[in-house]
Amino acid sequence: MAIKREAYVARTAHDLKHVNHLGVPQYGTIELRVRLTEDKGSKSYLPDAATPGRPPTGKGSDEFHFAPGPQLDPGTWAIDPAKTDEVELWYHLFNPHRAIESARLELYRRFDKTPFWTRELKGEELEDGEHVLTFGAKAKWDGKLDPPHADFPSGFVGVERAPYKLKLSVKGSGICNAQEVWTYFQVLIAKLELEYGPQETLPATVAGKADHRKTLAELLTQGAKPPAPGAKAKVFLLSNIFKKGHSMFDDSLFTEYEKMWDKGALVPLFARVAVRDSADNAVFAPKALGQVKFLWDWESKLAAQAVTFVDQAQDYDQNATTPKGQNCHFDRGGKRGPLVAQVLSAAPKKTEPVFPSQAGYAPAATLTDGAFPFKVDVVASGRVWSTFSTAWDEGLLASKTGVLFQPARQAGDAYTVTVYVAHDVSKTGTVALNVTDDAPLKVQPALTVATGTFEVWRRIQFIGYKKKVAAISDLTVATVQGIYEKAFVELKDDSGGSAAIVAGTWNAAFTTGVGTLSLRNQDMVDTAVNQHAAGNHGCDFRTLAAWKAAIVARTGATLAAVNASLTAAGIRTAADYATHCNNVGPGILESVFNGQLAAADGANIFHVDGLHNLTAAASSVLRGYALDLPAGTDRRCGYLQLGKPSDYSGPPNDLRELTGAHEFGHHFFLPHTPQAGEAQDYKAHDKAVLDCLMSYNFSVPRKLCGFCHLRLRGWSKAKLDPDGTKNKKP
Repeated sequence: MAIKREAYVARTAHDLKHVNHLGVPQYGTIELRVRLTEDKGSKSYLPDAATPGRPPTGKGSDEFHFAPGPQLDPGTWAIDPAKTDEVELWYHLFNPHRAIESARLELYRRFDKTPFWTRELKGEELEDGEHVLTFGAKAKWDGKLDPPHADFPSGFVGVERAPYKLKLSVKGSGICNAQEVWTYFQVLIAKLELEYGPQETLPATVAGKADHRKTLAELLTQGAKPPAPGAKAKVFLLSNIFKKGHSMFDDSLFTEYEKMWDKGALVPLFARVAVRDSADNAVFAPKALGQVKFLWDWESKLAAQAVTFVDQAQDYDQNATTPKGQNCHFDRGGKRGPLVAQVLSAAPKKTEPVFPSQAGYAPAATLTDGAFPFKVDVVASGRVWSTFSTAWDEGLLASKTGVLFQPARQAGDAYTVTVYVAHDVSKTGTVALNVTDDAPLKVQPALTVATGTFEVWRRIQFIGYKKKVAAISDLTVATVQGIYEKAFVELKDDSGGSAAIVAGTWNAAFTTGVGTLSLRNQDMVDTAVNQHAAGNHGCDFRTLAAWKAAIVARTGATLAAVNASLTAAGIRTAADYATHCNNVGPGILESVFNGQLAAADGANIFHVDGLHNLTAAASSVLRGYALDLPAGTDRRCGYLQLGKPSDYSGPPNDLRELTGAHEFGHHFFLPHTPQAGEAQDYKAHDKAVLDCLMSYNFSVPRKLCGFCHLRLRGWSKAKLDPDGTKNKKP
């Protein structure tokens, strides 16, 4: 570069041969580093044509990183003043002739050609040699931007905009042998750790409504943290919903369950986000996170169930939906699907998100009860089943982000959740991870963490077990529970065990029940008999002859007249009379057990060994039935166990417990099969099987058919066909 300067030099004497030389001033940059020590820091770069006045050290690495801002104590989650990761901004100038007139430091983020932070060097900062930039009285930098910048609301450089380029440029008079020098540094995520959020982030509990906080409490009993990969946690949805006031034959179970649990249980899933300090330790430096996005993703992990009807229904677009899988499809009431193209079409089909949007609120030292703290946005295009969240950079939840995980309410649906650091964006701002590829997405291990399986379960409470006397042997409740567990329904035993009704209570209620009968039917009962002490059976009736005598005694009619009257009523033999007792007894027992219905919501067992004492051979044996008690509601129910052990042929086909499961099934909205007596096809059973629990087929071990499975799990009956082959869609 040619320069023009005036210079004055001494004249050489006439008798001397030395020559005076005119020296041209030179200046320039040599090296710029962000460093922790001389040996640990970033690497410096010069332009290819540069000829620095002194050789650079060549030390450093492009991977140098540090953790800007204050750090948290992992134990107390409060700022620890003793924890810091400050670095030096070190530079080396060649300026022996003081030719540098100005110098500027500029900080750039990725893709930007305009610096977002600058600093002019002044005075001694321009002198020849090595320098460490000072910040006030400090010779260390904690990453804070001064002045602040609107794109960095935390006030610090952070993960969101990394990597960073720091450039030093100089201007002056003379020959510049290196006009600029630059270096790169990183702010890196070290790891993500999943945890459950506190109950205050969930809607407040309202009586009679879905209790999200109870669901969270149940999860916490299974583990303090979400399940690790390979493990499983059950998401219990308490749903004491019974048929009283509804129909077993339509979609009432689906609609009532939907009213109770709407789009599903809400579970707060949080991620603690650590960054890597300059010594490669994982530290919690909340200001270093900035507004970096986190992508929350889910996968359908329900497997085949070895029940043909169920597997056919689950195999509905299983490889076509987003994401793929066998969870309940949104066409049947679930959240799997639709296709991305359908979501983005002119007439979009949209299922409810598994991670619904949240407005969030500003970081604070305390939580707002009933409000979710983090901002969450459902992905608008691309990976439309996923969600972006951001983290708090201060306050009670500093260094944390999270979502409300809301799996579909359908029992059996299984999910895994994965969160990714979505820091990598294109020049136009597109998030690199926002693609429709199958999970898991390919990222560095430090930038993601996944859960094990969350499996949705319905929970129905077995709340009370009352029997006439202690001598009655209990049903094996675990056997009944096992039948429903196959449909992902937990019949949770909160009964505290069976309890006998005290004699005075039984006899008083029995007398009240008898009082509701006609006078002639009241004569069936001998008031002198202690009903409670009469035996394990429910009602102790007079014999046919004794009943006739009681009618004669009360009315004064002749025996012949009484016989004629009873014959006209179809009661001629002892067997006819036993059948009549079958019709009268339930009303009395319903009066007794109506007062024994547990006050809490749930299902009850009421137990006697035999409806009455008269068991003529021609009399049908009533094993039990689902009671619709006056005190019962669609939240409180009970069934009456009447079959005694001798009425059953025994395992594997004929058990008292199958009666219990069958009668509970009615309360759970399951009707009989077409072959069970009514000869009605309610289009509620798999037509390919005859051994459904709701049948009377005692020749085989009965079990819930596939249609019953799916109804109990919360699938829409209206969207299923009794012909299982029609429910499949490859």
